[in-house]
This record gives sequence, C-alpha cells and structure tokens, in this order.
Amino acid sequence: MSNEMKKNVVETKGVAMSAQQVLEAIKAANVRETGGKELKATRIYKVALTGDASAKLAPQAIKLLEILFSLKNLTANEVELFEIIESHKEISKKQSPWLIFQYYRKVLVEAGFLSYNK
Repeated sequence: MSNEMKKNVVETKGVAMSAQQVLEAIKAANVRETGGKELKATRIYKVALTGDASAKLAPQAIKLLEILFSLKNLTANEVELFEIIESHKEISKKQSPWLIFQYYRKVLVEAGFLSYNK
C-alpha cells in the first residue's frame, strides 16, 4: 500500500476503512438533523387556533406557526411534521428548520398554539 493510500485509510474497531467510509459511517450514525433523538411516529402534535394572539413571538416562531396552521386537520405525527418543517428551508439559512422548531416548541406550547403527547 502506498504512503498516499495509507494516509487515507483509518483503522476503526479493528476494521480498515477509508476516510470517506469513516465520514459516511459518522453521518449515518449522527442524527443531528432530528435534534439528536429519533423521531416518534406515536408523538402526535395538535395545533390550536385559539392560542394567545398577544404573545410576543420571534419572526422564526411566526413562520413556524404559518406552517403549522397549514396542516390538514391541524394534527400530525412527529415524522410527518419533521418532513413538512424540513421542506421549509426559508426559516433559517444556517440552522435546520427542525432545530428551529425544537427551539420554539416550548414557546408555542406555552402560548397555547401547540400541544403534543410526550
């Protein structure tokens, strides 16, 4: 094996892997896009139109409300909601839309616009 190839091969748990294979394995194991936890199809989110309209909300939280108000029947399980929210990349240029949702979820629950079973 040439020195060039040796530089690009890493031994992981006794198995020789190329740097590209290691990166792919790390990406496959990393669930950061979903906030570090697995999505639960059993977690149901319900959107309420009767929330506190006078609540002070950040612009990103207002964009999330627009997305939530567009849901059919105003309900979705976590997997469906993840797919819907992730399709709206305009929420943030730097962070994933799901990460933004997780950040503002508590605020939306406290304002009465969102509820979910844990």
